[in-house]
Amino acid sequence: HPSGLFDGETEAVWGLNTAYSVVEKNVTTRDYNYRTADTDLFAETDNKQSEESADNTVLLGKQQNWGLHPKTPDEAKVQTT
Repeated sequence: HPSGLFDGETEAVWGLNTAYSVVEKNVTTRDYNYRTADTDLFAETDNKQSEESADNTVLLGKQQNWGLHPKTPDEAKVQTT
């Protein structure tokens, strides 16, 4: 026993270790440019491989980028890759 005390021979867990990896399932870039307010500065990409290789040690997450200041939708798309 880590405490050195008697537990009456009760079953107990004294330590637990976990391991995992975080993988982006998708990445989103979003911004606003006041000079070209009508321009939609939104881009999103999906990582299809992450779902195929996911098991109980992989956590699928979402990365969101805001404020990277793309000037065009093409720049926003480049920032998601």
